[in-house]
Amino acid sequence: MEYFLSTFTNRIDKKGRISVPAEFRAILTRRGSSRLFAYKSVRYPCVDAFGEDYVDSMMKRIREMEYDSDEQDDYLDTTAAAILPLNWDGEGRVVLPDPLIAHAQLGDMAAFVGRGDSFAIWNPSLFEARQAEARNRQQTRRRPAGAA
Repeated sequence: MEYFLSTFTNRIDKKGRISVPAEFRAILTRRGSSRLFAYKSVRYPCVDAFGEDYVDSMMKRIREMEYDSDEQDDYLDTTAAAILPLNWDGEGRVVLPDPLIAHAQLGDMAAFVGRGDSFAIWNPSLFEARQAEARNRQQTRRRPAGAA
């Protein structure tokens, strides 16, 4: 299995176009996707992005929830209804719609952040702060109880 790993920072042009890292496009293609899918992260100010295989697994998990439950409806309304398919052009660029750009507070640069089976698109400075917070929590968890 191949995973989306590492972080790549690319420029966004005035039309909202950005190059998807070649390595990420290659993984999407090998996984059977000719495009990527994206939506506003529910948890962070970023864009969650993935291929069709990930959409399939998300929908499977949603279908396994209790039918017509609040939980299932919440996932359908925040996920399935919000996912946007984005096709890349011959140069490997996608157009990020304005609502995604606004949600992730993107300027002229964006960081593609590998997350294993998916990736996220972040404002580079916001991701740097997020990564520092996560690193601090990891270090705190690793300290033995009672250590200063």
